[in-house]
Amino acid sequence: MPGDPVYIRPDGMGDWDFLDFVRSAVFRNPERETKRNYGTDYRPLLSLLSSRGLSWRDATPQALADYRHWRCKAPENPGRIGGTKWNREAAAFTKLFT
Repeated sequence: MPGDPVYIRPDGMGDWDFLDFVRSAVFRNPERETKRNYGTDYRPLLSLLSSRGLSWRDATPQALADYRHWRCKAPENPGRIGGTKWNREAAAFTKLFT
């Protein structure tokens, strides 16, 4: 649908499991703005996992904890986020990983 996020792996290929997720009722039912926000929330996580040679399906609890630390607290991250933004990202990730 126009305005819906498009997801392409770093190698330029589609991730069919992830595309199945974004076409599922879990992702399809929220409002368009929520889907757009979640789409922007997924990108940095998926990029970080990919840089570590991991697919989102292979993300470990430790990798996710590391991501949260980097996103919210790491002094070397100039784009740290606060609790409200993290809560939205966490909601997006919960949908993905459940």
